[in-house]
Amino acid sequence: GRYSPVFQRKIASGTPGLTLSNNHFFGISVDLNGAGNILAVGATGDDTEGTDRGAVHIIGLNTSNLSAAPTIHKKLASGVDGIT
Repeated sequence: GRYSPVFQRKIASGTPGLTLSNNHFFGISVDLNGAGNILAVGATGDDTEGTDRGAVHIIGLNTSNLSAAPTIHKKLASGVDGIT
């Protein structure tokens, strides 16, 4: 059968804890862990430590209440926490 989602939440610039620019291409790639509570979102145009170096945003989801606001856990990018 066809799966019909029961919720919809937009995660974009303006989501608490998330700062993006128009050219970051946030969402160009996404992956969800097996438990469904951790979402990794790619942003290939992120400029944290240089033009278009890219980043991955790690976002927590509340699987008991998928309408709840997401938790922005971490931004993995060049120059952040020893990543080169």
